[in-house]
Amino acid sequence: SYDRIHIASKYFITSLLLFNYCFGQKQDFVWYSGSNHPSGGFTTHFFHFSDTGHHYQAIPLGTSTGARDEAGKSVMADKDGKLLFYTDGFDIFNKEHQIMEGGDKIFLNSSLKSESYHFFPGIRSPESSIILETPESDHLFYVIYHNLEWDPEHPLITISTGIYYSKVDMTLNGGLGAVVEKNIEIVQNDFMPHSLVPVRHANGRDWWLILKGHNMPEWHFYLVHPSGISFYNKIILPSTIDFYSARMFLDYHTNQLIFFGYDGIYPPSQVSSSAYDHRLIIFDFDRCTGEIEYLRDLHFETSTFPVSSSNITYCPNGRFVYSSDGAGLYIFQISIDNESSSARLDTIAKKSDLDYIRWGFWSFKISPRGELWVQNWSDNAITIIGNPELPAPYVNVHPTYISTDWYNHGTFPNNANYRVGPIDGSPCDTLGINNEPRAWYRYNDI
Repeated sequence: SYDRIHIASKYFITSLLLFNYCFGQKQDFVWYSGSNHPSGGFTTHFFHFSDTGHHYQAIPLGTSTGARDEAGKSVMADKDGKLLFYTDGFDIFNKEHQIMEGGDKIFLNSSLKSESYHFFPGIRSPESSIILETPESDHLFYVIYHNLEWDPEHPLITISTGIYYSKVDMTLNGGLGAVVEKNIEIVQNDFMPHSLVPVRHANGRDWWLILKGHNMPEWHFYLVHPSGISFYNKIILPSTIDFYSARMFLDYHTNQLIFFGYDGIYPPSQVSSSAYDHRLIIFDFDRCTGEIEYLRDLHFETSTFPVSSSNITYCPNGRFVYSSDGAGLYIFQISIDNESSSARLDTIAKKSDLDYIRWGFWSFKISPRGELWVQNWSDNAITIIGNPELPAPYVNVHPTYISTDWYNHGTFPNNANYRVGPIDGSPCDTLGINNEPRAWYRYNDI
């Protein structure tokens, strides 16, 4: 019963909290969400997480310089969770919220980014940049990003025409950092413009970058290692499993890649039927060799609006994906841990039941403490959902919400998961790196 699950989970989480994060690895414990100020300036909302909660900080940035809010955001904290620097996909900002030395205009030959540079929302392309600590040093960092353009065949649809990086040295300028390499090409190719999600290598030190070809069944694998960023492999899968992919997630419990997409439809805006068919495509991924193997598809339908690719996240327990419809009227829990070809879809929240929401649910992300945060479009309220690892109806939509000073218009930042270590006993587990105790934080009433 729910009571038994709830009580057992309380004791289980209480015992895990005793481990704390005494070993650090809190590089994703700072988030930001930029917003516009009614007077014409900018205010950036920072959320600093801790083992017991979070605190909110509003940073007024003036009228001429501000972090853009739509997407492309990534934040880097140190191992203790203190802010180092961040990016909005256009500029790199230091911890004093000024553009870092050499950190302006981190894009190259992108007419779309050039056109959008002075447009405060930026570009709506979730997870289009990521900050990674270089494996060879704890003071050098890669800022890796898509080169975004409009699809020439389908205007207003964004594609990536390549991947670039800039390198930051945090020993410079008294710890404020400086960009020492800028807009360095990794590869030119047409890729899906979202989900620049790094995956920890099985050795516990390096990172995989997995890039899906734009609207084609091919995957490019790059390795971030002590000598740099190198091409590793390209895999072409049968066209029978081709799909338009909007987002990608990795389940570290099962080492499976999960792609969210639309069934044979590109661009997805051309969906016109009364029932919208969506796909979750699941692959096995070998974190040691970089090989993938197709496993299965899961289909689900919505009858009112299609699920939005901007409003989707994965709960890291191997069971659920969370999203909303394109209009932001509902929050769905999508079950993926069954062996059938159909994913179960449950409605866990309705906009009409939460009177503080003006427009609708927008950006989803699991916090370092295990809560599901839902940023509401053009609103100053963030919805908090506890127990996202439990099935509906045991998910807990909190009656209170987080209030910010000004309106949010974009997504939460993209972060790497530094608490993932090696695969113990694998052929790649050769560096003597140990997996640290990890607590599954949850916003609970313990």
